[in-house]
Amino acid sequence: MQQESDVSVDVAILLVLGIFSLVLGARIFSTSSWPPQSAYGLFIVVSATHSLTLGKTPFGDLRRSWSLITLSFLVAAYGMYVAWVPANPDFVRRVVGAILFIGGSVRLVGLFVDRAAARNWLSIGGVLISLTIACSIVYALTAILGALTLLGILAPTTTAILLLLFTMSLFCVAHCLEQVDRLYPMDEGRETATGDFGWVRQATLSNSQAFSFLMGTFFLCLGFLLSLVSVGLLPFSPDGQIATILTVVAVQIMSTRDARHPDAKQSGSVLIIGVVLAGLGAVSATFPGALTGVLSALFAIANLISGAIGLAAGFRSGAVAERSVVASELRRVHAIQTVTSFLMLLLGLSFLAKIVWPSVFGHPLLSLAAAGILMITGFLYFARTVLLMRVERHQSRRVAEAQLAQA
Repeated sequence: MQQESDVSVDVAILLVLGIFSLVLGARIFSTSSWPPQSAYGLFIVVSATHSLTLGKTPFGDLRRSWSLITLSFLVAAYGMYVAWVPANPDFVRRVVGAILFIGGSVRLVGLFVDRAAARNWLSIGGVLISLTIACSIVYALTAILGALTLLGILAPTTTAILLLLFTMSLFCVAHCLEQVDRLYPMDEGRETATGDFGWVRQATLSNSQAFSFLMGTFFLCLGFLLSLVSVGLLPFSPDGQIATILTVVAVQIMSTRDARHPDAKQSGSVLIIGVVLAGLGAVSATFPGALTGVLSALFAIANLISGAIGLAAGFRSGAVAERSVVASELRRVHAIQTVTSFLMLLLGLSFLAKIVWPSVFGHPLLSLAAAGILMITGFLYFARTVLLMRVERHQSRRVAEAQLAQA
């Protein structure tokens, strides 16, 4: 019988962070040196994903407003830049250290000051007591590791032990949260807008849409940076590129349910795949060069498969015959999806050809062409998501009108 799991975005991100800290501890223990800059960039991207999807920042939980979402995208773009362009590692280390130290300290104090947190959890008892203890340990270790990183104090054995304890605490928090989600289920539907307006209004953005925008940001930033790399203006880290995409995809597949069966649970195999991808991403960012060739080939093959499947699905699906605003938008979505799949197929072919025949397909003009395709793909991701948001708004309006008519 196939084992099932039901992992939220929060739990998925905690699992990814736990895997990352475990690999990071192995790096420090084995090499007695700070991790490369791509590892810090990966941490920034994961933190931005946490605030983008749930409003959880390193400094506390905030309302998921449009201003926070916009800031999260900018932070994610900066994290991608840090992961892909190896420069100023000491500055990035101090920035990450300050975030960890301040964030861990603020969250540890807030856990016991906030009446809705530790005090209520301890009074309810059960798994919430374990959650309180685990969160306290995680926040305390976050502050300690942040201080060591900020000050540049590296005692390899001590730091590795602290990271191992941090990993175990993160996994414990993830386990407790999974139990809390099961015992005290909450409505995971889309957040509704409040009476506020503009950039401070609560965002009506689902997690699937947030991930789609994040993938658009990934392709757009990657294309822009590759165009600068192609003309020799910037260095580039392929390990950071692969680590970023693997980590984002790992969080996405672990936490996103099948749209056709939203009430169904994910299979255990899906969770295992996500964990493996997160582990490969952490190794790629933390141990540069260890898996570069293999993961680059897998990245190219994944683009080929994704593009081929998308094109096949596009050719199989029929045109929408209905004449309405929704049908018009759906036709545009279908066209964009078909073009995106074709571009993904081209990207896969170009990356694979560059790996197999680097002397032939390593020309700067071909790299510039690939960069252009990446940027177009990023814009198409944005356009497709915006159109789908319009479709959902129109469908919600039609349902509301139908309910009023029946009333």
